[in-house]
Amino acid sequence: MALEGSLRDFNILEVIQLLGQQGKSGILRAWKEGQKVEIYFTEGRIVHAMATPRHKFDLLGERLVRAGVLSKEALEQALREQKESLAPLGELLIRKGLVAEDMVREALEAQVHEIVYDLFHWGDGEFRFEVLPVKVPRRLPTLISAEELMLNVLRMADEWPGIQEKIPTKRLVFAKMEDGRDLDGHLKEVFDLVDGRSDVEEILQKSLLGDFTTLENLVWLMDKGYIIPVGAKGEEAKEEVVVPKALPFDWRKVAMVALIAVLLGAILLPFDLSFLTRGLTKEELISPSYRGLLEEGRRERFSDLLLQGQQRP
Repeated sequence: MALEGSLRDFNILEVIQLLGQQGKSGILRAWKEGQKVEIYFTEGRIVHAMATPRHKFDLLGERLVRAGVLSKEALEQALREQKESLAPLGELLIRKGLVAEDMVREALEAQVHEIVYDLFHWGDGEFRFEVLPVKVPRRLPTLISAEELMLNVLRMADEWPGIQEKIPTKRLVFAKMEDGRDLDGHLKEVFDLVDGRSDVEEILQKSLLGDFTTLENLVWLMDKGYIIPVGAKGEEAKEEVVVPKALPFDWRKVAMVALIAVLLGAILLPFDLSFLTRGLTKEELISPSYRGLLEEGRRERFSDLLLQGQQRP
């Protein structure tokens, strides 16, 4: 018997969580006018996801070409072979030794998260789950747990506004301020894409990590001083982005202005401002309870997101 209903009545993440808890295998389809999504499950874990219509930037082969790990000619040859063998493209590329397995897996997992994140924000539509045997690629088992996917999508929804505040336009250009030798993992991957010429949109096209993870790492690198915004491409972007016009800074001038401001403040405003922290010890100012409050607030926001999905009109 198929599980089906309206996305006005059920949050898609609750459906995914239910299928994961029950260890179901099959295809979860969701659709509304002009759009369709298919999520493939095996024993409660997500194997693959597809969205229609598909922009060429969402296609695995195009992503690998843009990232510079696969040539256009090699992709075209692989696609011709795929038509004959009907093998998944990722598995074919790995078998032929054209792309490393971890790169293909990274791109596929990012694709699943972005498709489900978009589906999470549909205001309406229908869904239907059919119990079917789903083949798991022998060389490339993605297998994302339903619980992990749900928590990651909620985290994306929770943190996205903060990312947009830090990077308000994709035309923003970053330059490196540090050599990044102490970075690794995703931070290193994103750091290496920053060259002082490519804007955020171009960085996203070259990254295999997906938009959210790439932007999240860009914000971290910016906050820690590894990169700085140095401008934006296009006239419209100059109006959108809010960055100091003096970037890159002349640190000698900044230091001189700061010194003058301190001296003037000491002369003109001889006030004792210690009352702002009077009665608070250093330990209290950095109390671990603050971290606990942040975690509690984040859990509450996650609950609110699910409730918003349940209470959609």
